Amino acid sequence: MRYSEFGKFLFETGLRGAMERGMDGQGSVLFIDFCRVADKYACLNELALALAPHHLHVLDGRTNPHPEKDLGLASFVHPPRNVYYLQDWKLAPRDPQEVASAFPRLTQLSENFARLNGNYFDYVDGNIIQDCIETAYFFSLATIRMLAPSAVVIWNAFHPLSQAAAEAATLAGVPVIHAEFGLLPGTINIDCQGQMGESAVLTEADKFNQIPVDDDALLRAADMLDFLRETGMNRRVQHEEGDLSHRIASAAEGRPIVLFAGHNDFSSGVMPYDARAQSGHSPHFRTSNDAAAFMHDLAVEQDWLLVNKPHPFNLRAGGLEDGPNCLSLGDENINACIDAADVTVTVLSQTNYVSLIRKTPVVMLGRNQANGSGAVHVPETRADIADAIRAALDAGFSNSEEAAFLSHVARLSKSYLYRYSAEIPDKITTADIATLGRRLNAMIEAGNFADPFLTEPHQEPEGDPIARRRTPRRSVQIHESSEL
Repeated sequence: MRYSEFGKFLFETGLRGAMERGMDGQGSVLFIDFCRVADKYACLNELALALAPHHLHVLDGRTNPHPEKDLGLASFVHPPRNVYYLQDWKLAPRDPQEVASAFPRLTQLSENFARLNGNYFDYVDGNIIQDCIETAYFFSLATIRMLAPSAVVIWNAFHPLSQAAAEAATLAGVPVIHAEFGLLPGTINIDCQGQMGESAVLTEADKFNQIPVDDDALLRAADMLDFLRETGMNRRVQHEEGDLSHRIASAAEGRPIVLFAGHNDFSSGVMPYDARAQSGHSPHFRTSNDAAAFMHDLAVEQDWLLVNKPHPFNLRAGGLEDGPNCLSLGDENINACIDAADVTVTVLSQTNYVSLIRKTPVVMLGRNQANGSGAVHVPETRADIADAIRAALDAGFSNSEEAAFLSHVARLSKSYLYRYSAEIPDKITTADIATLGRRLNAMIEAGNFADPFLTEPHQEPEGDPIARRRTPRRSVQIHESSEL
């Protein structure tokens, strides 16, 4: 079969098939993943089934064949390959007037994408970077215009390519919903307002904390937390512990052990570090490394051992060297790091939830969904940080913090988190993907894209709350992939 160049483009990107599928007037949801998450397909197929009669379209950065794609439950669209950084490309410099007339955030997102790719390449060509951002923006805009979805769900609100897609959706007047790996292993977050410090769980904390949870809900949450703590289940495959605990204990020599869990600056809402980043995400520190340096000085002053654990995607960004008060680690087992520590400190890493699961107290130097839970220490100023850490060291994980975290998890399970797929162990007793589909359908029908806990009456599921337990069918490790 022969195609024109345009026909070939429509066929190879999948736009032609997606448009043909969406012509029955039933409406649709467009899921955009420029982060190339590897294991999302079973989840997406469950969502496609749950959304019926509405369609699910997927703008998927991964072009690899996958058997779940062949089931035909969702239609897949793939962007041109130059949406990602191709080191061997050669592009002429852009005309300054052309850049100035492009969509408003081109320069800013290009700078962020250049920094992000700098973690992986020794040299980054700015002309190629700008082409990547523009390709993400205009291909997303074309896809949205052609498929006319009722809503766009975007994976990782902070990735520069995701932000370009969100700009396109905003221009097209289509509501944006945010998705990301969940606060608890085996789950995903769905948020209509934002992620982490901009999430509805935190920005609408008063309403979220009023969600009723009964004894059965608390019992399910406690059972799930016990399972996560005992299995060490994590959204990323963890290395064997080896002698890590011994190395940390030997370096501490009996001193308090403070774990600093770094974050990925480029996918956490702090780049660029403007007023929005400061108020919404990190009020005290521009970068993860800035916070680590502050913590090192504090550890020297207080004679603590600082265990510095950078984000796995940020290991090339430099950091602290080992010394009398510091042990810097690579991509080590995070559960072992937390278990060896007396307190976990982070700006905004969701390692804080792993720490709370493992009953190690947490001090938040920035903001994410846990800040409104009552389960973490939140110093108001930099001057208060030392006192907050000392308080956590003295009290440990207190009974009141444990109770607050249990209630928080019960509410998350009911209204915010969704079990990633049917392959996840049944002891992860959050809402499931079928519930997510039902909620999205209700949003589409009502034309009201607010977070479910703000609008939906809450009912406890029927039946024995502890009856849904089976032996996990697969490994309890969740394979996270966020490639360039």
